[in-house]
Parts: sequence; structure tokens; C-alpha cells
Amino acid sequence: MKENILFITTPIFSHIIPTLEIAKILSSQYNIYYCVHNEPNKKLVEENGHKAFIMNNPRFGNGTDAFLLYDELKNSSNNAISFLAATKFYLKNSLFKRRQMELDKIIFEIKPKAIFIDIFSSTDYIVLYKYRKTISLSFFSPMLSTYELGNFPLVTNGEWNSTTMLPIISEKPNLLTKISNFLVGNNPVFQIKYNYWRQLMFMSNKISVDNPYLMTFKNVKEIFLSPIELEFSSQIIKKNQYYLGLCIDIDRKEKLIDTKFIDEFHKIKNFKYAHSKKILYCSFGTFFSTVEEYKEITNFLFAFIEALKNNSSLIVLISVSDSISKIITQQINIPSNFYFFSNVPQLEVLKLSDIFITHGGLGSIKEAIYFEVPLIVFPLDLNWDQCGNSLKVFYHGIGLRGNLREDEPYQILEKVEEVLKNEIYKQNISKLNEMVKKKYTSQKILNDLDRIIN
Repeated sequence: MKENILFITTPIFSHIIPTLEIAKILSSQYNIYYCVHNEPNKKLVEENGHKAFIMNNPRFGNGTDAFLLYDELKNSSNNAISFLAATKFYLKNSLFKRRQMELDKIIFEIKPKAIFIDIFSSTDYIVLYKYRKTISLSFFSPMLSTYELGNFPLVTNGEWNSTTMLPIISEKPNLLTKISNFLVGNNPVFQIKYNYWRQLMFMSNKISVDNPYLMTFKNVKEIFLSPIELEFSSQIIKKNQYYLGLCIDIDRKEKLIDTKFIDEFHKIKNFKYAHSKKILYCSFGTFFSTVEEYKEITNFLFAFIEALKNNSSLIVLISVSDSISKIITQQINIPSNFYFFSNVPQLEVLKLSDIFITHGGLGSIKEAIYFEVPLIVFPLDLNWDQCGNSLKVFYHGIGLRGNLREDEPYQILEKVEEVLKNEIYKQNISKLNEMVKKKYTSQKILNDLDRIIN
């Protein structure tokens, strides 16, 4: 009878996708379960052959506490009463206890041999600490290393010599937000040390001090769902860390596909081969939501279309939300070789693509490597890994990088022409892919996972 493995995820689609290959490899020996936070992610997991629990209680100690307190104050007609109730909720460790009760129930039901925790949900390690002697607890990271790595740039840095993080731009907090932040704190390390000291004081695995972005713990095993070859140097690997390659399940079931794409893509493929065209694929990922980000993508696409409108040698496929495509198509004439889709099966598109313009999410970069498609990275989110990923793409010679907010049409055109005409980018990404596929076989990954689990 197979034993069980549990993945605890965050509510981010792109964090679950790379785990599917690991789950697929492990499924030969184990039953695979996931903790997810919404129905779409549950559907994704189940369509790929695994079972899922929907978590009703949020993660604690990563800012969620402050949001809950803020909501308590904001939604009450009597702030004084609500403030007292919220303070009581906070002092009683209610969020921690709710999360623990829910995870306890799942663990009692499936009795997992090992639990892999998304590093963005790392405070669950504190919740699960009591199980450490009977269940293997480890982290998985959908990003490259977020640690301080000697003289190498941090994961957010887009310049080699930069030693400072790009500033996080946020709105000025109002009074209610200030009260919530005073109670809970904005710094997750402060939250944990202050609010959950009962757990921490008895833990042998102390918080790592060399990870400025995420809370990790000393001597807890971590798996990176990426190859070490994408880092600046293999020397950065730390004790108890494992890199598992590209982690792409080529047979995965994709999310809902634009019906228009299904009708058009067959024609596009035939046209490409019949007329010796090249395909340029442009996508900005699955995780952006702010008004500012929508505006920035829209403005970039106006410049992008202006740059390439006279290039009849290309077929341009753009995957972007319906709201953005409507704004663009209503304001300018779209060349006949440009196609807009809301959702596409990215793996299928990359198989036929000659160049990939992306925001720089690690999942997209890894998939481009798998299909040997040179990249141009225009980072969208400056607060996380996209700037650092763009620097690594440039450093390894597998593509170029641009400035999504400032590049003029002529600069975009220059980059596209450089990548298409200079064979070095295609050669470099092909060599990298060959090296990675040869090194990270399914058997090697399974052996590494066995060492972690056992």
C-alpha cells in the first residue's frame, strides 16, 4: 500500500505548476495530496491526477494578521468594540490555532510520510513543528535562491553591482492600517518572534538571518524547482538545499483555454510552415492584478505593436487579459499578423515559437529553456524576482532584457531583431537545455527526493 505525500501551497497558480512534475515523479511510489486555497487550483491539481483539500484558514505571520485586524476595524460600526475584539483575537493566537486545527485534521486523515511546504507559506513550518520527528518537513521554492549570496546580486536586483533593493512603492497608510500594523507589525520575522514566541522558544531550527525576503529556518531541507545552472554560480548552494532541474510536466493539463485560440492555432501553424514565418510569443504571466500593472502592460503593448507593425516576417501571438486586448483593439488598427488571446496552452505555443517576450517569471523562463526559445525579458513586478531573473537571462546569454516602462518602439524593435538575427542566443539556450536535461533525469530527481523524505 502506497504512503502519502502532502504539498502545502500558496494561492498562486504559478507556484503549483512546477510541483506537478515532482508530484508526477513521486506518484510512482506515493499517493499525492495538495492543500490549496481556491477551487481553480483544486481543479488544476485534480485534473493532473492528484487529490486536494481546500484550506479555509489563511496562513499566519506573513501580513495576513494585519489584514484581518484591519477588516475587523473597517467593517464595524463601533470601532472601539471591534478594536477590542480584534485585539483579543490577536492575543489568543486565534489565526495560528485555526490554521493548526485545520492542518491537524488533514494530517490525521492521510497520515503523510512527508510534507513539502511552499516557501511563501513557510510559517506553516511552525504550525507543523510538532510533527518533525514522525513526518519529513521541507520547503519547496518556485523561485531561484532568495538568500544573500556573497557578492552576487540579490534575487530582486537587476544590476550586477547593485547592493540595494528596489523600493517597494505603497500607498500612505491610513489610521486604521497604522493601528493594525502597530499590533501585528509589517515585518514577518517580528510578527513571528513577538506573536508566536511560545512556539519559537522551543524550536531548535531558528530563523535564518541571511534571507532578506522570506522566512526560512536553519537546517530545514529546501528543494528548488529549478536547475542550479540558472544561478550565477553553483557555489551558492547551501547545506540541505537541492536543485531539481526545470520541473516541467510536459503532459500537464492546462487551465481553461481561450476558445478562439483553439480555432485559430491550427491555421497559424499551417501558415507558419507554408510561408516560412517566425512566431513571436508575448505573455506576462498569470499573477498581476493592480490597476498600475494593467496600465503598464497596456502602454507597453501599444509601443510593442508600433515597433513591429511593419514586420511581415513574424506571426505575433499575444496572451493577455480580455480587458487589455479590448482597450488596445478599440484604439488602434491591429496588423493582420497579430493575434490576441486571453489564455493559451503555453507549452504548445512555445513548441512553435522562435522568440519569447515575457515578464520574467521563473516558470516562463524555464519553459523557454525546455523548448529552446530565446527570450527578451521585460520585468513587470520590480519587488520580487523578475529583475533578477532578467539579469540571469542576460548573464547566461540566452536572451536580452528591456525596460517595460521606458523602452521606446525603436528600442523594442532593436532587441527583437538582435535576438532573431544573432544565432548565439539560440545556441546558448540549446546548450543549456541539453545540459540540464542530461543532468536532471527523473531517476536523479527521485533519488534526491528519497534522501529528503527518508
